[in-house]
Amino acid sequence: MKLPLKKYALVLASIAAGLTAIFYMIWFQIDNEDIPNLIKPSIGLQYDYIIVGAGSAGCVVARFLSEYAPESSVLLIEAGHTFGFISKVPLLAVYLQGSSNDWKFQSTPQKHSSWGMHDKIQFFPRGKGLGGTSQINFLVNYVHVEDDLKRWNLKNWTYEIISPYFDTIENTPEDEIWEVPKRHTTLSKVFDDASYHFRKTKFRRSQYNTKNGLRHSVFQKYLRPAFEFENLKILTNSIVTRLNFNQFNCISSVRVRSHYHGVEFNIAVGKEVIISAGAYQSPQLLMVSGIGSGTTLSKHNIILVSNLPDVGENLHDHLNVPMYTSMESSGSINFNNILSPSEIWKYLKRGEGVLSHFGVYGHVDSPENSIGLSFFGVGAIDENSMRDISNYKKKHFRGLFPLYHNKTQEGFVTITNCVQPQSRGIVLIQSKDFETPPLIDPNYLETEVDLNCSIRAVRFAAQIITSSSFRKLRPKIHWPLIPGCEEFGPFERDFETNKPSYRYLECVIRSIGVASHHPGGTCAIGKVVGEDLNVYGVHGVRVVDASIFPKPISGNPNAMIIAMAKRLVDVILNR
Repeated sequence: MKLPLKKYALVLASIAAGLTAIFYMIWFQIDNEDIPNLIKPSIGLQYDYIIVGAGSAGCVVARFLSEYAPESSVLLIEAGHTFGFISKVPLLAVYLQGSSNDWKFQSTPQKHSSWGMHDKIQFFPRGKGLGGTSQINFLVNYVHVEDDLKRWNLKNWTYEIISPYFDTIENTPEDEIWEVPKRHTTLSKVFDDASYHFRKTKFRRSQYNTKNGLRHSVFQKYLRPAFEFENLKILTNSIVTRLNFNQFNCISSVRVRSHYHGVEFNIAVGKEVIISAGAYQSPQLLMVSGIGSGTTLSKHNIILVSNLPDVGENLHDHLNVPMYTSMESSGSINFNNILSPSEIWKYLKRGEGVLSHFGVYGHVDSPENSIGLSFFGVGAIDENSMRDISNYKKKHFRGLFPLYHNKTQEGFVTITNCVQPQSRGIVLIQSKDFETPPLIDPNYLETEVDLNCSIRAVRFAAQIITSSSFRKLRPKIHWPLIPGCEEFGPFERDFETNKPSYRYLECVIRSIGVASHHPGGTCAIGKVVGEDLNVYGVHGVRVVDASIFPKPISGNPNAMIIAMAKRLVDVILNR
C-alpha cells in the first residue's frame, strides 16, 4: 500500500531534518575547529623541538612535549589543516577517502596480487590534516601486542615497558573507548555464542575510539587539550621538504613550503626534529634530505649525509581478503536502517546505533596465532563508493558482492588476513622534490608462506560461519565468481561443502585481496633508527610512527603508534 502524498512528504522531511540535526549537533557540540596556537609563516623562526606530521604519533608527541617541557618551544607542522564534520560520524569516514583530506597514494602495479584492480594498483588512503589517518580510519582500538613485541626482541620496547602507555578500557575514561556489547545485535549475539564452541580460539568484541557516538581520535583526545600550552605552536598547510644539516651532521633547520601563503623558508632547530610522517613519507623525507642508499640518492643528485641502504626497505602490510555472506536474520547495517528516522533519532539522542561505529563487531584469533579474522556487519555494500575507493574492476566487485544492487540486504563480510606476513615491499623516491609522490611497492603475496596462510584464513572463516553457532542466521557464503578464476570454481559442490579447492582460493585471493592500510617497517628499529629512535649517522633527528616497526603488528597499529609516541617523550626528556 502506497503512503498518501502528505505522509510520504512527512517521512522525507523527517529524514532531511534528522540529517540536518546531525550536522548542527556535530558543528556546535564538537567545535568549529578554532585553533588558537596557529602561526603564520615568517623568516627567522626557531623552535627547540619541531614535529613533522600531525598524525597519531605527531599529535601525541606535541601534546606531551609541550606539557612536560614548558620551558621548551614546540612546533607541530602539518601539510593539511582540519577535517570536515563528516569525519566526526564514524560510519561516514569512508567518504573522506579520495577527498582533499587524503594524500591519495597508490601502489605500483602488483605482480603477485591485485589482479582484480584496475592496472593491478592498490589505493592507499592516508589522512592529510590535524589528526592524520586517525581522522579517516575505522577507529578500532587494538592493544593485544604482547606476542608482537616478543618477536621484535628489543631491550627498550618490551611489553612490560610499553604496556602502561596503552589506552585501554581499564585506564581510560569509560566514555572514550566503546566496546561492542555482547547482545548488541543478532550478529554480535551469535559471535558471542561461537566463542563458547571454539574453545581454543580467542573471540574479541571490537573496541572503538569514540565518545558519545563521535570520533575521538588523537586530535580530540591529545592535541586539542594541548592548545592551552603557550609553548606549543602549530603550522598548517605547510610541508617540510628537506632537513638541513651542518658539517657535523647535526640538524640545523627544516625547509618548509607553505601552500597557503605560497612561500618557502627555513625554520631553525634548537634541539631535535621528530619525524612522524608515516610509513610512506618518513622514509621519503629522509631520502630527499640525504639519508638513505648512496647509490639511490646519487641518481637524483642528492648529497649524501648518511648512507643507510635500509631506508624505505622492509615495507610490510596486511592484505585483507573480504568474503560476503548473506543471512536471513536482521541485525546488519544497510541503507534501509542508515536512513531510518528511528536510527537517526537514536544517534542524535544517545549517540548510539548504526551511525556510531563502523560495523566491525568482533575479531577472532586462530589457535595457531597467525590468522586474523574480523566480522564486518554490513549487509548492503554500496558499489558506487566502495568500488571507487578500492579500485576494483566492476566485474570483480560484483563477483565479490553479487547482491550489490539490494539496498535492504542483510548479511556480513568476513575480513581475513595473515597477521605476520613474510612478504616485504619498498618505498622509493622519484625525485628530490618531496612533493613528488613516492613509489610504493607493497609486494603482497610474494612468498608462498603468505599465500598458504591467507588460504587457511579463508577456510577458518568458513568453518566458523558454517558452525552450529551461526546456524540461526541461516548464512550463505557467496563464493565469488571472479573473471579468470572460472575454471577453478566456484562449482555447485563448493556451495554445498563450503570447501572450495586450493587453486580456486589462490586465484580469488590474488585477484580481490585488498590493502588493509596498515603499512610499516620502512625506518625500522635496528636498521634505520636505534632503540632511542635516533636516526643513525645524524644528530638531532628521531622517527616515531609505524615506519619504525621491525615486524608487523598483528592487528590495527594505531594504538601501538600512540603508545610508542608517549614513551618517546619520556625517553627524550629522561623522565
